[in-house]
Formats: sequence, structure tokens, C-alpha cells
Amino acid sequence: MDFALFVLLNAVLLIRPDDLVPELAGLRTYLFVIGLTLVAAAPRLVDTLRPADLAGRPIACGVIGFWAAGIVSQIARGQFGLASDFAGEFGKVVLYYLLLVSVVDSPARLRAFLGWLVVLVGVLATLGLLQFYGAIDVEALRPIQDRMEVDPATGELLQFNQLRANGMFNDPNDLCLILTVGVMAALYRAAAAGPVGWAVWLPPAGVFVFGVMLTQSRGGLLALMAAGGGFLAARYGWRRALPLALAGFPVVVVLFAGRQTNFDDGGNGTANQRMQFWSEGFTLLFGSTAGPQTLLTGIGVDEFAENIKHVAHNSFVHAYVETGLLGGGLFAALFALAVWGVYRAGGPGRPATALAAVRPYLFGMVFGYAAGVFSLSRNYVIPTYLVLGLATAYLSLAGRPDDLGARLSGRLLAALAVLALAALVGLVMFTRAFVQFGGGP
Repeated sequence: MDFALFVLLNAVLLIRPDDLVPELAGLRTYLFVIGLTLVAAAPRLVDTLRPADLAGRPIACGVIGFWAAGIVSQIARGQFGLASDFAGEFGKVVLYYLLLVSVVDSPARLRAFLGWLVVLVGVLATLGLLQFYGAIDVEALRPIQDRMEVDPATGELLQFNQLRANGMFNDPNDLCLILTVGVMAALYRAAAAGPVGWAVWLPPAGVFVFGVMLTQSRGGLLALMAAGGGFLAARYGWRRALPLALAGFPVVVVLFAGRQTNFDDGGNGTANQRMQFWSEGFTLLFGSTAGPQTLLTGIGVDEFAENIKHVAHNSFVHAYVETGLLGGGLFAALFALAVWGVYRAGGPGRPATALAAVRPYLFGMVFGYAAGVFSLSRNYVIPTYLVLGLATAYLSLAGRPDDLGARLSGRLLAALAVLALAALVGLVMFTRAFVQFGGGP
């Protein structure tokens, strides 16, 4: 019952029926379903929160730690009301993550949940495509129409529409991320189902790739490419994956020809604009008015947009600026542990397990999502913790106690402290090396 209710909870969260049917808006469907899920999953959730169990899930400890860092970022500024607001709002996301980790606790449930993800993402994509081609007319699904952008190569004005969905995926970039997750889940289910299953599970993967194409999102294409490259690396190893990826690159360029494959913006496009936001954010973190406390705890959750009038468009930069070395380091550690852990779980010398088949697809999913949030600020949203939750669930089932990152330890904490500092230094150096001000080189 707990698993069925958790799937229903995901349907409510991802598809957002309240947005599609105005008559449901006052029913607060989400609160009703999550209440039932909590009751059904309470024993498993209690087990997950036991200190001994948490110690075996470093990613879960990191998620809770990042929540605490966000609260501290506002308390350090004396903003107790804002700290309370964040504790409640992001607490719901943390609760979702903990439910996923608690409920998806067997290989059979992990496989089933990935199948349900394909179904739910398929509903999102189908509704968006029906709206895009005029078969239905739902205000929440309407694409971004007649967007214009100057082609830096030709100087011509490009006009295009961007596919989007409703709710959390009303931004084409967000839709790309969940479509990429859907692609990897669908490919896994197709491979696991055998020849007959391909007819059921492979078509959704094609629909999702087509959806990414219609979003016209460059970041979304990079996430999809990273997911594909990650899958090849986990399946065949990096040395064999590299020539395969290079061989597939021309195909991607042909299929996605246009705005998505044009990254030469001459310093005037969205890529450079986003790096300008990163630079301005680091100025807030390291500027003359900032002190040691700011470097440690950040400028405060939600203060990036308040000060710069834009989000960072990079989840890692966003985390460091808003929650400091403490929260930013934890956020970087979440993806480092997920990427490293899933990749290592099937490395040389690892025994074959019932989950061996899912590892390359899950690694592609995590690696692709990490690449996607490098150009988006998605620190506090459920899809981010859905992906991290899947990695946590997989590692709980397939990890080995002697792996670095499998349990909290002094050695792991020391390694993560070095990572936190190195990631911040790397982001600052990258930004300073490539950002351009003044509209061009």
C-alpha cells in the first residue's frame, strides 16, 4: 500500500491535476495524498531516520544537512521569520526525498518505480505535445510562443516556440531535465523487458527526445548528451565510451540543428549572461561588505534573486552564494556522492547483482541531471531530490560497506571538506576565466 500511495503522490506532484482542472484547485490534493502516504510508510520512514541507518546513507545526511544550512543562512542574518518559512517549504521536499528512500527499498520496487516514472513523464510529454500542436487548449500548458533571439553568426532574427508543461515543468529547461530522466528510465525498462518489451518501452524514449528538441533548450540538450555519455561510460568504460560518443556527436548536431546546437553567442547570448550572474553572485559572497560569516553561511536563501533580480542559473553557484561554504559544499557533495557511488557500484571486482542492469541507466540519469543543473538553479525543487533519492535507494541496495562514501566516517568527511573548498575555487576560477562584460570580447 505504501508503494502504491507513493506512486500516486508522484502523479499528483509531477502532473499537477490541480493546474489542469481548475475545479480541483481548492481540494489540496497533494496534502491529502502525502498524508495517506506518510501514514502507510511511517514504519519504514522511522527506520530510515534511525542514526545507524542514516550513517549508511551519506547522501541522505547531506540532504538533511543542506536543509539545516539553508535555515542557518537566514538565522545568521537575524532573519528568523525567513528561516522558519524556508524550514517549512524545503522541509516538504526533504520529506519527499525521505519517503522515496524509505519506500523504494527493494530491486523490484526500484524497477517498478522507474517504470511508473516513464508513465508519468509520458503523460507530461503527451499533454505538452498536444498543446504544442493545437489539439487541446489548456492555459497551463501553452508553449512560450514567438520567442525571438539574434543569431550571432548571421545577425538574423530567429523566431521559435518552446515546448513546456505545467506545474514544476512550466519552464522548458525544467521539462528537459525530467524528459532526460524519462529517457534513461524508458531505455532501462526496454532493455530489461526483452524484444517484446521494446515495443512498449522504446517509443516513449523517442517521444521524450523529440520533446527535448521542441523545448529549444541548450541546457536541456547538454543534459541529454551528458546522460547518454554517462550511460556509455558506465556500460562500456570511459575509454570505449569516448569513441562511441564522438561517433554519435554528428548525429546529435544534425537532429538538433538550430538554436540548441549554436553555442557561439559572441559574448551577447544567454551563456555569457548567466556567467555574469555567477560573477555578481560571487561578488556578494566575497565583496568588501562580506565577512568570514558570509563566506561560511552565505547571503541567505532566496537572497540571490533579491539582490541581482535573477537566479544564478547554476545550482552549484546558487548554493555557495546563498548558503556559503557550508551549504554549497554539502550540495556539491550530494552530486559527487551520487555520481561516484553509482559509477563505482559496478566497477571492476564488483559481484554481479540483481541491480547490475540498472546501473548504467541510473548513472546516465544522475550524470545528465548534474550537467543540467549546472546551467539552472534547481536547489530546492522536488525533481532534484527525486534523482538524488533514486541514487540513494540504489546505493542502499547495491553498495558495499567498504566503499568510500558508503558510510559516514572521518575519512569521508575530510574528503568532502576538501571537495567543498575545491569546488568553490573551481567555480570562481571558471567564471573569471570565461565571463565577458561589455557585450563582447
